[in-house]
Amino acid sequence: MKRLTNIDIAKGIGILLVVLDHCYPIENPLNNWICSFHMPLFLILTGMLYGIRVENGGKPALNLSRKIRTIVIPYFIWSVVHRIFVIGTLQVIGGTSVWDMLRSSLVSILTFASGPTWFLSTLLFAEIVFFFFRSDKMRICAAIVLGLFGLLVPKFGDHSHQLFRTLLAFTYISVGYYLHKPLLRKGNLFTLFICAVLSIRIGTANGDVFLSSRDLGNPFFFAVTSFTGSYLVIRISSALDTYFSKASSFLAYLGENSILILCLHDIALELLRLLDAKTFYTLSNPNLLNGFLLAVVTVLILLPAILFCNRYLYWTFGKPQSTPPSLKTTCSSSNTTEK
Repeated sequence: MKRLTNIDIAKGIGILLVVLDHCYPIENPLNNWICSFHMPLFLILTGMLYGIRVENGGKPALNLSRKIRTIVIPYFIWSVVHRIFVIGTLQVIGGTSVWDMLRSSLVSILTFASGPTWFLSTLLFAEIVFFFFRSDKMRICAAIVLGLFGLLVPKFGDHSHQLFRTLLAFTYISVGYYLHKPLLRKGNLFTLFICAVLSIRIGTANGDVFLSSRDLGNPFFFAVTSFTGSYLVIRISSALDTYFSKASSFLAYLGENSILILCLHDIALELLRLLDAKTFYTLSNPNLLNGFLLAVVTVLILLPAILFCNRYLYWTFGKPQSTPPSLKTTCSSSNTTEK
């Protein structure tokens, strides 16, 4: 199946929002709005890709060997790098013993709570649940029932969040799968305006939201914003693909490398914050401008990192082969690269 530029653009916008989200404190309204939909967006896009594949004659089947390569290996490699060699090193410098650091790091990795890579484990488990149901009728019923369970049932135990977020992720994948045609259909301006108003107004009012720990604020508000915000990004992506070729090429490039950015951006942010703490100490006041500048610098740092990793460390991100270290080449071939 060939890559779809508008889907890659939506992924590119989504991963930029992930970076921007991590540049602001949790009580920031912009952070609250981004968190209200940015991870559901990726799950809906995953379901849309499955739906498009079936529409084009493919079969919706779980390829476990491919999932091990594209999800399991990147999860464990970059969870270890992030949790032990970055966060763990800072903890040891701060006075934590090496043994305590290693023990807590191991627990975080094995319970799928190690930084932003939690999304990879949740995606894998949700896809397993998705393909467990063979018939459309069973899958739709399960998506409704399990989605409501994941949305409304109170958490139990210290690590129950993995179960709840997997059930929610399964529901979002199912939504993308069954609604991929209307999601790709051109929407009118009034619908887009309503989605924008609902997404921004309710998303900022709902407060701190963390899908990783299933802290959703008001569940009804989260359900509304997760769909309206995702739909808004999908429609904007289609418009960019049609009218703004240069911007769409860059965003599609970021979308193609979204897993790589997911794994690397938090490491870059930690190093930038450490450098700032030892020099200018301006990030201690993360206002709107500082957060935006931090996001821009992080993306600029990640661009050469993407080129390097695609050439030499591609296998750690689930890619089957090295790709040419050229942003221009990658962008110009975004419509023909095999998925």
